Amino acid sequence: MLKFILAVMLTAAIQIPQIRTSSVKGKIIDPEDGTGIGYADVLVTDMTDKLVGTAVSSEDGCFIVNGLKAGDVFVTVKMIGYEALVSDKITLQEG
Repeated sequence: MLKFILAVMLTAAIQIPQIRTSSVKGKIIDPEDGTGIGYADVLVTDMTDKLVGTAVSSEDGCFIVNGLKAGDVFVTVKMIGYEALVSDKITLQEG
């Protein structure tokens, strides 16, 4: 089964005035040829395995999940034909 790489960047975003939230964005890359993997499911879960955000990667493999609360999360990427990938723990900061 093929594997893929998840590159994640953390950013802070203001969703609503005076309510600060965090975002996770990144790019899903096929390690064999370096191309982005489009239409992959991106799931963000908290430490209790509760789903707190989702996205689908764009054609070039980029994704962003907005509106996340500060705290520790995991990012899981799933795509037919590839092994599912779960990130290491990511700590989101408010603001």
